Amino acid sequence: MNKNIKRKVLAIAISASLVTLFSQAAMAIPGGFGGGSQQNQQGGNQQNQQGGTQQNQQGGTQQNQQGGTQQNQQGGNQQQGAPDAASILVRMDYDEDGIVTLDDFVNHSLERAAKHFERMDEDDDGVVTEADLSSGGPSQQQNDSIDHDALKQCVEESTGITLKERPTPEEAFAAADADSDGSLTVDEFLDNKAAHAAERFAELDSNNDGEISEEEIEADLAERETIGEAHKNCISEQLILDESSNNL
Repeated sequence: MNKNIKRKVLAIAISASLVTLFSQAAMAIPGGFGGGSQQNQQGGNQQNQQGGTQQNQQGGTQQNQQGGTQQNQQGGNQQQGAPDAASILVRMDYDEDGIVTLDDFVNHSLERAAKHFERMDEDDDGVVTEADLSSGGPSQQQNDSIDHDALKQCVEESTGITLKERPTPEEAFAAADADSDGSLTVDEFLDNKAAHAAERFAELDSNNDGEISEEEIEADLAERETIGEAHKNCISEQLILDESSNNL
């Protein structure tokens, strides 16, 4: 890693007291089933009872195991989907004191941003260019096929939610490039991320108490889900209209 990046990441780590790595708890649901006791009897009674017992136990076990498996799989699928508010809050709590403040939120964002910068700086020269920032994103051809103004209007009309204006990649890069030299140092990149993190914290902290609560995270997740569904529907409508126009 470039020395500048190491120093920046180290500075972030030192600024928070006793920071530890985030851990995730996994729940294990036992799937084993114990068999009932067997009674030894003589003659045909022993065979009938054993046969009936085996059938009943096998049938019950299969049903229980299948039902348990389905429930566990369904629960697992739900857990593997979008993260819940409680787990998000734990990850945001940078100093692990049970409260997510602005410092927690910014430090958490900077830690992720530093790792992102390291991945983009493939030649380890301590700077990234505009091309580095745009690499790995959707193709320009795919973006050009969507009318973004119409898409924004469609989503806002569908949800009643006013969407923020998003800068173009060129505008975002220029805003972060403090010295306008055409490249971003790790300091420029992290300073820009810190500013955006502070803005995002203010959006999440709806009651302005200086902390982010689980209820505020849940409200944000619900709004994001609503916008996401509307976004998909509006894109589908655009594509259908475009296809219809092309067939005329």
